[in-house]
Amino acid sequence: MNKVAWILLGALGTAVVAHPRAADAAPTPRGPNTQLARVIDGLAKRGQISAQDAARLRRDALENGAGPRVHLPTSQDGHLLCLTQAMNAAKSWAQTQDVHLMSDPPVNVGYVESKTLPLRVYYQEESDKFMAESVLPLAETAWTKQVTETGYPAPFTGEDNLPVIPGLWIYIADSGMGGGGYTEWLKDVPSTPVSDCSSRVVIDRQNPYEYLEIVTAHEFNHTTQMATDCVEAISAWENFTSAVDSYFVDDWQLPYMIGIFQRYPEYPIDFWSYGDGSDELAYYQYGAALFPIFLRERFGGGDIKLLRDLWYSFAQAGTLTCSPMGCTSDQPNTPNWFEGTDAVLKKNHGSTWDDAFDEFTVWRAITGSHDDGKHFKGGTQYDDVMTAATHSLAQLPAKGDLELQEYGSRYVSLTPGSFQGKLHFKITADPEATWSSSVLLGRHAQPVERVQMTFDKATGELTVPVQGSMEWITLVIAQHSDGTHNPDDMEYYTSRSFSYLVEGIPDPEPGPEPLPEAGPDANKPGKDGGKVDSGPVAAEAAPSDDGGCGCEVPGKRADTRLGAFALLGLAALLRRRPVRRP
Repeated sequence: MNKVAWILLGALGTAVVAHPRAADAAPTPRGPNTQLARVIDGLAKRGQISAQDAARLRRDALENGAGPRVHLPTSQDGHLLCLTQAMNAAKSWAQTQDVHLMSDPPVNVGYVESKTLPLRVYYQEESDKFMAESVLPLAETAWTKQVTETGYPAPFTGEDNLPVIPGLWIYIADSGMGGGGYTEWLKDVPSTPVSDCSSRVVIDRQNPYEYLEIVTAHEFNHTTQMATDCVEAISAWENFTSAVDSYFVDDWQLPYMIGIFQRYPEYPIDFWSYGDGSDELAYYQYGAALFPIFLRERFGGGDIKLLRDLWYSFAQAGTLTCSPMGCTSDQPNTPNWFEGTDAVLKKNHGSTWDDAFDEFTVWRAITGSHDDGKHFKGGTQYDDVMTAATHSLAQLPAKGDLELQEYGSRYVSLTPGSFQGKLHFKITADPEATWSSSVLLGRHAQPVERVQMTFDKATGELTVPVQGSMEWITLVIAQHSDGTHNPDDMEYYTSRSFSYLVEGIPDPEPGPEPLPEAGPDANKPGKDGGKVDSGPVAAEAAPSDDGGCGCEVPGKRADTRLGAFALLGLAALLRRRPVRRP
């Protein structure tokens, strides 16, 4: 777990500091401070305070009502600001109670050291020495694979009161999390012009030994991120590192977290939430590794060096100021990870951020049961993307209204059945943003066919033939941006709506075979310029007693003309409220 991936958020909010009352004021009885106790538990789980300090602070909050009164979010609306204020208030109070916010390295009794690389692994108790000896070769392997062979920058490390040095110090200690690990920034690297920082890693002493390889590879990559850009947007840390560690080691946890990511396609690609584990959305940022995995496979030919190049492209000049509350730079985070990715794709791969995102929304639909072996490597291990609606082609027209956020996508499933003919799709979306859409056609043992829709402003239309054996059809709709999306802003709940309409144009039923005496000229124009009758023509439009739905009524033929259906033209509205899944 990257500790910076949520502590950096502290710099974005406003600290809430309790004002001391006058010395002669009468004490006011206070009830249990349960909300603060919950925040203290969260700080302990994330390893920002020790388990011992957490127990003391929690007891004081519950038994004596001590500490500031904080308010935790009750809904996603205002979630980040509310949580940030609560965290900052708890940290400020903890410091007044002689609590170190883990700026000092964990207490240790010794260390083991690499003979070939600037690596040390400290251990908290003598009984942890064996774990330290197990982690050291794993760290050496991570260094060799990620730095020596791949070209990631070597990390910087040290202690708070010592100069920054090349290398990495790892601590086997009680992090308060009960497992896993975290990477902690230390200070600016004065010898470089970029916004990088030194770091150290804490690996929880309670980890099962079979977890150590994943944890070590994961946290090591975070140290290379910090050695490049220590103030990148919070949403980029875990997805890129998870895509990297799964390349080098068997990260058996990642498909599970990608499954969570696939359940929320309408959320922004850069969505992030507080990772206390109580909500599955806390794992979205890890499952979002599917996007850099897509970039690696689609544009890098599977080579991990593309992800290295991308993280380098996020860096900017600057000098950092670091504290237990986070690091800030004297320069803005420009380029951010959207802009850096866009620059690399334009320069080296003939694509752009938006084009790549559009293509990704298609790839993530070709996973699981829809995997065709031509997109994600091992795509069957990733869950199917969540569909927002399902319609049968036997019951057309199909229509609906849906919402999604910027850089999110929606999926509408169409069951082909025995339908043969053409499908006409129309999307009417909010003009405040740009949109893209595709229709995916899945046939047995064949590559998925993609047909892209063209948009005129916020309206797109497409006609697709449906012939032969078709197993599945998916309509993909993606919202891009209104031109102001910035991952540093963490604005995740701006929702916009669109409507879709799917109409069917069935193939006409074949007429009778020409009579034997008709001869080979039966279908040629006659002398009067007309055509020889080759069977009955389509009937005129059915009366409106079929409800206008185009369904067949006994004794009548449904109208096969597109104009028989009224196109859905609902106005799309910009909504700024928490998104509710349909």
